[in-house]
Amino acid sequence: MLRVAEEILEYLLLHPQAKDTLHGIVRWWRFAGSPERTSRDVETALQLLVAEGFVKERALGASDKIYGGDLRRTQDIPSWIDRLRSQSGRT
Repeated sequence: MLRVAEEILEYLLLHPQAKDTLHGIVRWWRFAGSPERTSRDVETALQLLVAEGFVKERALGASDKIYGGDLRRTQDIPSWIDRLRSQSGRT
């Protein structure tokens, strides 16, 4: 799940204005060199990123949400990714 969160943040660094639903993120956001992700993987990662303040969620109707990066936190993304990598032993 942390790898999926990292991929979402990397995508948002490249596309800071990107916004989409869970279904749209799973279907259309392509993560370089990564296998296809399940809705559950992406949803769990989005929940973490919302809790950390990197992603905002907004209700879209009764049951759907739209997600997008919090542009105020963009400068914090690289150090957060580095921390994730060091915690998981990846460089």
